[in-house]
Amino acid sequence: MTAYQNILFDLDDTLLDYGAAESHALKQLFSDFNLKLTPTVKQTFQNYNVGMWQRFERNELTWDQLMEHLFADYFKAYHQLNVPGRETIQTYLKYLSNNHQLVSGTRTGST
Repeated sequence: MTAYQNILFDLDDTLLDYGAAESHALKQLFSDFNLKLTPTVKQTFQNYNVGMWQRFERNELTWDQLMEHLFADYFKAYHQLNVPGRETIQTYLKYLSNNHQLVSGTRTGST
């Protein structure tokens, strides 16, 4: 029998519902800035977020630039708020990691 040294799990949208966690984290973050996360606002942020990650993938931004500017530039452009970029993304990641919802049909426990 072969002994496995590593086992990898794809958590996002396989075991854990990433969309639910993202929605929860964004709602908390926007609340921190006294903003309501409407469906339109959420979609605007998600489009902006995808664009920033695409720029990173094309090497137009470094990792540090992405971390510094993702939320800072978004809040400035769309809500006229000056927020600390790195601190804001750390807060968002904390909110994201504190919300775990299983994908519907995921089994828990032993069989």
